[in-house]
Parts: sequence; C-alpha cells; structure tokens
Amino acid sequence: PKRPECIAPASPGGGFDLTCKLVQSALINEKILTSPIRVTYMPGGVGAVAYNAVVAQRPADAGTLVAWSSGSLLNLAQGKFGRFDENAVRWLAAVGTSYGAIAVKSGSPYKNPAD
Repeated sequence: PKRPECIAPASPGGGFDLTCKLVQSALINEKILTSPIRVTYMPGGVGAVAYNAVVAQRPADAGTLVAWSSGSLLNLAQGKFGRFDENAVRWLAAVGTSYGAIAVKSGSPYKNPAD
C-alpha cells in the first residue's frame, strides 16, 4: 500500500499503540515496508468505534490495519459492536498474548473468586 495505516482504537501510549508500533517494526525489519506506518488514534468502545468506522467507511482500503485485543474480540463475539460481526474483516495475525487478571490489595479478605 502507498500509505499504510494502523488504527489504534485508544489514546496514544497504551497497548493498542504499542501493537501498531510492534507491527510497524516487524514489517520494516522484514523489508515488507520501507517507510513507517501512520498510526491513527480512534478511541471508544474497546475498539468498537474504530472497527465500525473502518468496516463502514473504508471497505476497499487494503492498507489499513486495526490493532485488536482479546477484550475487543469478546465484545465483538457478544454482538456489542453494532451491525458488523467478525466476518466483516480479514483476520491477519496475532501479535503477543493478552491475559486478563483480577487483583485485590494484599490485605483483602478475598483469597479466590469463590470468596
């Protein structure tokens, strides 16, 4: 693509931003791209705003990537992203692993989820 772009569906500095920058680094290191990817920030709805904007407004724009997370995928699978489902895009790659966690302060009476 002439002007590749990675959409980070959040504000600068977070995990989605890092994902776009890691993808950019890998594509340049592998000589798939010779110039940097433009990173665009589109926060809202754990990715819903970016997903719907890209699918509805840029269906033919093959140079646009969207960073994604397991939380975004869970919301999409539950139908919380609006009129578009998981078949509206082509899933290309997984970059890293995202684990969810629940934590309490060290002195909390809660020791496990059953508590």
